[in-house]
Amino acid sequence: LGTAPSTHFRGPVDARVPDRVADRLLTALREALAAASARPDVSRVEVTVETPAPSPEGRDGVRLRVADDGTDAGGGERGTTVTWWAPL
Repeated sequence: LGTAPSTHFRGPVDARVPDRVADRLLTALREALAAASARPDVSRVEVTVETPAPSPEGRDGVRLRVADDGTDAGGGERGTTVTWWAPL
């Protein structure tokens, strides 16, 4: 990345996220960080993990959000946000 991402944890992530979900969350995080590192002009990456993070239907879950300030491949739009959610 060239810069350390800022990280934010909201809620009792360690206590509420079981190993099977944590493994998938880490895979999603790696993929999102790899995508951010491939975008031009990234100077800031923010990672947020939160639980409880209810789905629109009200299911209990955990949410990962990775946001960067890079440009798209055409050099136009700035910033990309990846959001991942899983039930608990």
